[in-house]
Amino acid sequence: MSDYNKRNLKQVRKLRDNWYRKNITPAFQKLKREELHYGGLREAALKRDKYKCVRCGAIKLLCVHHKDRNGRPVEITNKNNTLANLETLCRKCHINEHRIDLFQGFLKSKKR
Repeated sequence: MSDYNKRNLKQVRKLRDNWYRKNITPAFQKLKREELHYGGLREAALKRDKYKCVRCGAIKLLCVHHKDRNGRPVEITNKNNTLANLETLCRKCHINEHRIDLFQGFLKSKKR
């Protein structure tokens, strides 16, 4: 931290916080999340699937699912963000898709 920042910590924090409130809008945050988790292809996957769940045809509460189950941020793993690996699922089908993973995680936490 620079000497200026140390001497003016409250003012620097206030200016930084005001900048974030003004410039980091929900739309910007959504765009960054889409880039991070879907390589910018989330909207393309939704459009390709006609904004419907590919399993049950639902049109509400849609998610984009990585078929290879590798949806963690790029910094953690090498993701396969291709349209062929992305599919549109409703929340219910997405939960069903991951139910086994969730249950196994629950069992592991019980054993500890």
